[in-house]
Amino acid sequence: MSIVVYSMQTNQKNNTSYCILSTSSNLKCYKTSEFEFVVFEDVNNRMGALITKWIEEGQQFHGELLQSMKGSYSLLVYDRKKMKIEVFRSLTANPIFYIEENDKLYVSNHLQSLSQFSRDLDEDYFRMYLHTELTDIELTPYKDIKRLLPGFKMVKDKNLRLKTKKNCFFKKLEVANMNIEEYIFIFSKILKEIVEDSVNNQSVIGCEVSGGLDSSSVSCLVNQLKSKDAQLYGYTYLFNLLKDGKSNREKVDIIYENTDMAPKYLNLSDYWSFKDTEYNITTYDEPSPLILNLAMYRDLHQYAKKMKGKVLFSGEGGDELLMTSSHFLRDLFFRGEIKLVFDKLMEQSNKRNQPLWKLFSIHILPALLPIKLRYRLEGKIRKRTWQNTGFDLNWYHTPTWIGDCLKKIDYTEVESERQKVRDENIEGRYLRENFERMILVNPCPWLNNNISRPFGLSRIYPFRDERMIEYLFALPPTIKLEISENKRCIKEGLQHVIPKETLISPDRSRFIEIFRKGFYIESRFVNELIQTSRAVELGWIDRNLLRDAVEKFKYGFNNEVGLISKTFGLELWLRHQGF
Repeated sequence: MSIVVYSMQTNQKNNTSYCILSTSSNLKCYKTSEFEFVVFEDVNNRMGALITKWIEEGQQFHGELLQSMKGSYSLLVYDRKKMKIEVFRSLTANPIFYIEENDKLYVSNHLQSLSQFSRDLDEDYFRMYLHTELTDIELTPYKDIKRLLPGFKMVKDKNLRLKTKKNCFFKKLEVANMNIEEYIFIFSKILKEIVEDSVNNQSVIGCEVSGGLDSSSVSCLVNQLKSKDAQLYGYTYLFNLLKDGKSNREKVDIIYENTDMAPKYLNLSDYWSFKDTEYNITTYDEPSPLILNLAMYRDLHQYAKKMKGKVLFSGEGGDELLMTSSHFLRDLFFRGEIKLVFDKLMEQSNKRNQPLWKLFSIHILPALLPIKLRYRLEGKIRKRTWQNTGFDLNWYHTPTWIGDCLKKIDYTEVESERQKVRDENIEGRYLRENFERMILVNPCPWLNNNISRPFGLSRIYPFRDERMIEYLFALPPTIKLEISENKRCIKEGLQHVIPKETLISPDRSRFIEIFRKGFYIESRFVNELIQTSRAVELGWIDRNLLRDAVEKFKYGFNNEVGLISKTFGLELWLRHQGF
């Protein structure tokens, strides 16, 4: 249990004083005559090394020193003289939770460790969770327990109210007279720097290898930058049966043949969505569809641990970082590329069998309107997506089986959460929206906290590193669009690192079929979940509507697969927490 307590105490002279008490032995603590530092997260010991340097050189600590730090870190700083506490969380760090109780402030990097102070469910959190998929918001499943948002810091002065404020701000990249190749070169340089920092002093390294561009770029860079004596292992999920999906063995073997990685294949036919949910569930902080795949992820990490590795590299986050979605069309329109916009719309029209005017109304017209008209138009064109501010995705869809208790949600609630992380310094509306989604919808910390750390592993996400995020979102919109379209920055920036066959034709496998198989074969367990649902008892879910959705999914309807798995993630979480 990792908790730091900030406590008000009374001494013999009846004067109040404040101190911090760490109740966890696995938190790193550093002390000077004036300050105490407690480190919650510190990838590659970058923060620990910096604090040690401050102490050795006798430097005064001030918040600006943290601005130069990039990467995943979170720490607590206590100023003894001012009796002031500050908790920092970088843009890409794992969540920090806190609660005020009886003149004490409890801060933890594990939500469950604070649940002893509040067991009442926060319905507002579950409404946001089921309607939007937003995971990194201030609300948590428990009332009164708050989450420190990415890029924020929390300040508590003596006898004053607790405050939270933004700590990370983007600075526009002002580089004159650069061509597109130079921007791509900087991208590749930053990616190499991130990977190099993470492979330093590692004797055993693991990589997730899917055959796609993101994982291939990371694994090939690891192979290039690791020390000569370091052992490198690759872990791949294979579509080993025809009914699982198109085989990806040939694609991933290209990577293995061109690197020093020793491959470990895991057959997807061995894993079903609900396998191992009744037994051996490890503790998880909050509901997530990822728990339905716990057995699959756990096995991969078990193999990595057997090889005595401590780090596991993943290409996850690349799609979100470089995603253009419908904004690609909007930016082309604003740049005056009308013919190209028309060609792209025609291509989508033929593929989706939708009229051209409707696609124009969905993807481009809303961006031309004032914000209120924009919401109203999108509400009429696409039912249940009236909260959507531009993404042609399903993260704002409302499940039809949500009960009356959680049915109502207003787009202003969603906007309120997004506004907290919004950075007006990011140039261009589509970039701001892309940034908000990337930061607020983030499964990477969940995987690290609940699956990697129990095995003593640390998952490394180079595309989720703060250095990479800040570079791409500080670029002018047109430049970002050019280097990210079809992942040009990877294809050209790493063309001498990634095998040519992968650059030309990366793997595009999907796991949908294996999920359907899991629902079908484990249907008895699914039906039991529906029949004895805690969420139904709370009035949050309509049992009959959910059962109909599951039946449709079993027989090939994929429209609401994410919502179904998210709903069962909620159900399993409620059971596990004793509700």
